[in-house]
Amino acid sequence: VDRKLIMAAARLSRRAPEDWAEFASAFYGHYDQRRTECIQSPPTTLPVAQGRAQACAHIHELFASCREQADKIEQMPRSPRKP
Repeated sequence: VDRKLIMAAARLSRRAPEDWAEFASAFYGHYDQRRTECIQSPPTTLPVAQGRAQACAHIHELFASCREQADKIEQMPRSPRKP
């Protein structure tokens, strides 16, 4: 599942670097906000806030490394598809 997102993000970042940088900056602001909400969350809402922060952290890492990961994926030998 991440593979498709990695490849799509890498394509977009290469085709439209300025738009990608603007999007990435906006997303990272969103990520920082979710992290802050997690840190400041009362115990009753901590699991929800933590889950949101963890999801954003995963996507943040994926976006930050999408080009490198896409290069590795593209270099992997393709296995024949089973009928």
